[in-house]
Parts: sequence; C-alpha cells; structure tokens
Amino acid sequence: MITPDMPTSLFIFLMEAVAGPASQYRPGARHALLVFVLGGTIEHCQQTAIECVENQGWQFVEPKRAKEVSTDIEQIADDTLRAAATHALNNGDAIIVYQDEIPSDS
Repeated sequence: MITPDMPTSLFIFLMEAVAGPASQYRPGARHALLVFVLGGTIEHCQQTAIECVENQGWQFVEPKRAKEVSTDIEQIADDTLRAAATHALNNGDAIIVYQDEIPSDS
C-alpha cells in the first residue's frame, strides 16, 4: 500500500524479452511485455522493470517505450491493465506478457 513517505509515480514500460528456461513460456521465444513499476524517477523504475522481468526468467530484455501514468487507476478501462496497475500500486511492480510470440524476422 502507498504510504506518505513512498514515491507515488506509476510508470508503464513496453519491453521485448526472450523467454529463458525458467519462464513459463517456450524458451527462446520473444514476447512483448508491459511492466508497471511504482517509484520516483523513470530512469530508476526502468532499471527496476528490467530486473523484475529478468527475475521472472526472461533474457535479453529490451525497453521500447516508457510513460508515466496516473495513479487514478479507475480510469483504466481494460480489466487486465487495471489489475496490473493495482498490483503495482500495492506491490511495487507487475508484468503483463503478451501470449503471441514476436516473429524472429520482425
């Protein structure tokens, strides 16, 4: 939960990463990921997002885009995105993995 002394900026990162043997996906498959991180600066949160993804068994993590988003998550229409944002606000981070693999030629 957010306390008065905690940073209250919520950031979302679009990333691509390769599934490692410890992930729940086919090893070697590249996927798009959305990562929500609660923190102070976008730079610090990007590093936290990379570490979070790597800790879940992903390799060769490539940040693509980043944006600060409102902590008023009730405005998020998509249920999956709102649930991930809620999880990040309560726990510091959340990852959404897109199920479709990114073709190797893209």
